[in-house]
Amino acid sequence: MRVCKVCGGEIAPETIICPHCGCAVPKELGPDKASAGLCVLSVLLPIVGLCLYCAYCRKQPSRARTYAACALGGCILFGLGTYVFAKIMGG
Repeated sequence: MRVCKVCGGEIAPETIICPHCGCAVPKELGPDKASAGLCVLSVLLPIVGLCLYCAYCRKQPSRARTYAACALGGCILFGLGTYVFAKIMGG
């Protein structure tokens, strides 16, 4: 059983309108969990993480934040790698 987000009444999984309050019930979007492959891609190409954040920010905010954090981590790793490379090369 699912729960109506407006009135809190129990509703069947296939219900599209709550029988208790009459409000529309949105479809289940699936788990709000980020894909490991897309997280790795977001670290390697931070622009991908930014695009994924924008795509998921309203409907699945937890997933969106994960992609944004991976993109930020990728930017930080790139900056550190550039710094270390410059120090090694004598710059």
